[in-house]
Amino acid sequence: MLKKEAKTLFKNIMNINVKSIEEINTGFSNQNFIINDAYVLRILRENRDETLNILEEIENYKAINELKISEKLLYLDEQTGIKITKFIHQTHYYSSPLKVEEIINVAKTIKKLHKSKLKVTHEYNFKNKLETYKRKLPNQLLLNKEYEDNLIKEMEKACKNKELVMSHNDLVKGNILFSNTKTYFIDWEYGSLNYEYFDLASFISENNINEKEANIFLNEYYKSKLNDKIKNRISIFIKCLDILFYYWACYYYLLRKDNIYKEIANEKIKRIISSH
Repeated sequence: MLKKEAKTLFKNIMNINVKSIEEINTGFSNQNFIINDAYVLRILRENRDETLNILEEIENYKAINELKISEKLLYLDEQTGIKITKFIHQTHYYSSPLKVEEIINVAKTIKKLHKSKLKVTHEYNFKNKLETYKRKLPNQLLLNKEYEDNLIKEMEKACKNKELVMSHNDLVKGNILFSNTKTYFIDWEYGSLNYEYFDLASFISENNINEKEANIFLNEYYKSKLNDKIKNRISIFIKCLDILFYYWACYYYLLRKDNIYKEIANEKIKRIISSH
């Protein structure tokens, strides 16, 4: 969508004149615009991830509002997915390498979310997402089924008797904002109940956190409870996420022919091969 169309859309929804508009180039699935240095307008791109549900996203924002760890939702249309939120000032996106205090603050914010006891009506369905992406792909892009099945069994075993917690499920660099005092997680379209290991693995894996940084991160989250058993569980989740997001990237490349998805798929397949 062009800036002119975005300005008209915002004016029609909010009845506020647009004095300034700037596109943010951080979202894979959306176009985002900062309006009047005060609002963020999100417009969904075509060929959106069919596993997503806008009603669930609305529920997520309502649930996490009390935690004050995200942007404030002002408008979200359940049909079009058009979203308007308050712009969070004096923040910056994740940039590599992360400072130690930033790693610690991410861990604290994830823990605050997980320990909040907040509940929504939907759970993260790993297998469903995996199969949704896979069934769109030609056979030559599919991975070794035995390897996949064994990893998923290991993941299910690691989660046995574990409680589901409110989770973000998409902790990529574009969804993490830092201020001098706080860390914010934005864009809750993938949020749901999930196992704690998913967010932890997501942050480590999707941001290419090195071993030293991962140890700082996990030690802050678990404190004295961190042990080899927990580290092994997170390692299993990281391998499963590599498979999931390999298929996600292949799925989107076929839909949009954008090379960024091809690059992600290539990065994931290298990691999958090296982990065998």
